[in-house]
Amino acid sequence: MRRVLAIDWTRPGKRVGAWERWEGGRARWDGTRWTFHIRKGTTGAGIVERSTGRHDHANAMAHLAAFQANPEAYHPEVVRTGKPPLFLTSELGREWLDWMEKDKGNGAEYLRNSKYYIQWWRDRLVGRDLRTLDVKELSRLSAKESAKAHKVRAIKCLHTWLRGEASGFRLAANEGADTSVLRLPQAKGHKLHHLDAEKAKDRREKGMRALLGYFRVREAKQFLGKDRLPYRDALDLHAATFWHTTELVRWLKLGSVIEDMPKGYERIGAAKLWTVHKSGQEHRRAISKSVLAVAERLREWHIQERLTARGRKFDHVPPFPVRFLIKLVHDACAHLEIKPKFGPGHLRHASATFSGLVQLEQMAAGLPVTALPFTPADLALDGTIDDVPEHLEPLEKLRAAIRKRLLAQAATVPALPDHSSSESVRGQVKAARAATKAQMGHAANSPLLESTYMDPSVQLDLPPEADI
Repeated sequence: MRRVLAIDWTRPGKRVGAWERWEGGRARWDGTRWTFHIRKGTTGAGIVERSTGRHDHANAMAHLAAFQANPEAYHPEVVRTGKPPLFLTSELGREWLDWMEKDKGNGAEYLRNSKYYIQWWRDRLVGRDLRTLDVKELSRLSAKESAKAHKVRAIKCLHTWLRGEASGFRLAANEGADTSVLRLPQAKGHKLHHLDAEKAKDRREKGMRALLGYFRVREAKQFLGKDRLPYRDALDLHAATFWHTTELVRWLKLGSVIEDMPKGYERIGAAKLWTVHKSGQEHRRAISKSVLAVAERLREWHIQERLTARGRKFDHVPPFPVRFLIKLVHDACAHLEIKPKFGPGHLRHASATFSGLVQLEQMAAGLPVTALPFTPADLALDGTIDDVPEHLEPLEKLRAAIRKRLLAQAATVPALPDHSSSESVRGQVKAARAATKAQMGHAANSPLLESTYMDPSVQLDLPPEADI
């Protein structure tokens, strides 16, 4: 057998159609690249020649090894070359979660949810090599699934990690699915509601439904008993602070901070609750004595039942079982036939509506229109809502409770210095709405109006937005 000379296969051939020998046979230059052929035998019918279909020497050698191992079974399409396959296994998912916990600093709740979503992908990508995966397959698998945004986020984050230094660059930039084109479903936001009056009205009514439903749900059987007291306390705190559910959980996780009111501001509240918004912005909310007792009780429960509890890796006991709280509220809605049902987070949208109701009663009673002097939780905790006649409709009952509380405060609390005697009622309403907008966490230059989340039934009785 003739000795094969060392050839630089990156250099072109002498002419189109030229042949050169290599370890497995010969290679042909087609004018742009080499194609390697395996050739066995020397003369006549004994010669067997197969094209590997490969155009680089390293891959051709892998085909030669496969041919020599079993010539009869050799087929170019079944020979794997390059890196070994990369599968989405439980071990790979665990490494990814470790990285998110240690390097990104994600919390237990986020990790637990991410674990669920990556397990969902693992079960649907069994036997699929991530190096050859196509983005169309990922899109097809998640097309009609619930929680699509979270599942897409998980698989995009996994691919980002695989292509980065933290994972050892296990996935090259030209390997696997191009997840950059896999778009996360975008929140519709309020832009869509500006274009659709019915959807805008439905969004505003969501706050009214949650507001009226809150007083009924907290008294439902789902929230009765000592074991359900922490969930009732959490619901009351939602109605007192108008926080996102995640902000309440973050308050617990970050130490359940309760700050004293600054000297001279004791009339505003008994204390302040401190939490952090997802944007990193700090939020402080003044609370009454009754709400303070609820916050302290929930803090004690968290210390006893959560900070000392232990859980498996990535199944850590969460600061608060939010999903069970939502389930309790939904079950209570079904029991009380409240349709459509609402969740504890919907009480955030009740802030502007409740503020509007208070403003109406302040104007009707000839009182100064101020920022929110009390919350729905105060009406429930001090029994004001229970002192109103039962035969009234829910909204009228709430109005009567607000009126009673305002008049009681006006009779017992010395009047604050009047710094707006020259201002019109419209100016007072504008200032009160701006305060409500700030309480909801919207920046002063936010395109959202002060009444964006206010129920239409409340807005009708207020001066038009354009007039203030």
